[in-house]
Amino acid sequence: MSTWIDSYLEHNADLVGRVAARSAYATHFELGAGVRRALITSAPQYFRSAQGWQAYDLSLRQDAAARWGAPGAPVRLAPDGTLSFSEGSAYQQRTRSVGVLVDGVYTPLAQLPAGRAVGSRLRRETGVFCHELVLTEHGAKEELRLSSFPEGLDTAEGYLVYETLRRGNDQGLLFSPGSAVDADGRVFPVQHFAFGEVLYTGLAVEDVARATFPLVIDPSVFFGSVGDAYISSFAGNYATSRATSTSFEFGTADMYVGQAYESAIPRYYTFRSVMKFSLASLNPLAVIFAAALHIACMVDASSVADFDVQILKQDWSAQDPLSNGNREAVYDACLAGSTDAVWRNTAGLATGSLLSSAPLDVSWLAPGGLAYYSLRSSRDAAGIPPASNGDEYVRLAAGAHSTPALRPVLMVDYFAVPSATGKLVQPSPRVRIQDTRIKLRARRRKTLLAAERATGGR
Repeated sequence: MSTWIDSYLEHNADLVGRVAARSAYATHFELGAGVRRALITSAPQYFRSAQGWQAYDLSLRQDAAARWGAPGAPVRLAPDGTLSFSEGSAYQQRTRSVGVLVDGVYTPLAQLPAGRAVGSRLRRETGVFCHELVLTEHGAKEELRLSSFPEGLDTAEGYLVYETLRRGNDQGLLFSPGSAVDADGRVFPVQHFAFGEVLYTGLAVEDVARATFPLVIDPSVFFGSVGDAYISSFAGNYATSRATSTSFEFGTADMYVGQAYESAIPRYYTFRSVMKFSLASLNPLAVIFAAALHIACMVDASSVADFDVQILKQDWSAQDPLSNGNREAVYDACLAGSTDAVWRNTAGLATGSLLSSAPLDVSWLAPGGLAYYSLRSSRDAAGIPPASNGDEYVRLAAGAHSTPALRPVLMVDYFAVPSATGKLVQPSPRVRIQDTRIKLRARRRKTLLAAERATGGR
């Protein structure tokens, strides 16, 4: 896995050799004439070590205890699937099996074997199940992938779940609710059932039965904050779907923006996303004169209708971090807010590369602070339902995307200003005073020699 900065410079050769400063979430480039450019991501770019700022490379390496990890990453992974935090927390968890939960009774379908390292992933496979722990800059993602409908699974009732044993103090950790996405991009609600130290995570068997495979379930655990998320709504009524959220998810590879309609149920879907960026690395006296948001579309599922992806100046800091208790306030404010700029229209939208938005309002950006935004569909904003069965949404690369170069970037151009608290150090003037006595003695010798020549040396 390449680092974020290496992968970015591969596609922006004009910035090679211009790095002026680094911080956890930003790289600053010198453009000349006192102008700098800051590239700020929602996920960390660097960690601080004894050698200074180091770029994250999350390729798994084994330590002396035969656990896998990476420099700067807080999580360690054991071959049996045990996840533990190397510092700051005594918490551990281990997913042991996949099975069916019916009325509180769990029946295993498959035990998960020891894993093997594949890039930044610890992979454990058995039958139709592939369980992976994916290392991130501040935690880990857990993914259970089903390649087909499992044998022996009754479609009548219950939940398909994986069983996780949890131990220790989880204070300071964030656990995402998790989401399930099938091969067609449909999102299914994930359920959690806790019985003491054992947690069961999965989805209704009836949802598994109607999914298109492969089907992926992917909750996450983080130490610290997360920079982006999406909020969803599923409802039989379009107005209800726009007005009331159903779930939220953070720490995933993708964010969702748009709408969809599934006539077979029937069900309307609405997706809105939020993100934040830290401007802490900018001098508080810096003068920002230009900004734009760069996002990559991974899947354009706007088959029913095209729409604008709108960027809103939405301050959701009072709801940061997101939870089931505050997601509704964020969801509603995204619908009610006014547009700052349009990222792109989905007509002819290119996928798999960073694309710039229209210029953003720089008055929203305060050096040293945080910049909060949200994303919505223009058709969602106007209250226009999907015209027929099908999709009108996009999947955008999020801060936890496995390809660092595709993660969202806030590009800020600014005039660098000396620190208000720092003192300008100027060299002390050195005044050189010539010794006039030397000059007078030399003049006297020159006069005597001239006199001797005139008298013939007498």
